[in-house]
Amino acid sequence: MKKIVLISICALVFVLSGCMNNPKISLAEFDSIEYGMTYLQVCGIIGSRGELLQEADSENGGEHVIKLFKWEGEGEPGANANVMFQDGEVISKAQYGLK
Repeated sequence: MKKIVLISICALVFVLSGCMNNPKISLAEFDSIEYGMTYLQVCGIIGSRGELLQEADSENGGEHVIKLFKWEGEGEPGANANVMFQDGEVISKAQYGLK
């Protein structure tokens, strides 16, 4: 029980400290995001939580949860990156205009 509480506190500190800024994502950060990474790992790379654009679950009691997040990007006007998570892990990513 103590181990679970400690892990939860560490995860919360990580999220709050690593995601409090709201920096824009760079192409190098985008390129370092890998399939299977967790949302917390992606936040740690980018340094912000991003914006939740969509959330969906399967019809039968939420067997699979899919979330799509967007981050504003460094680069040309309108630069951004989208990362899709299924059950908390990266399943796809796309970017436009990042540098």
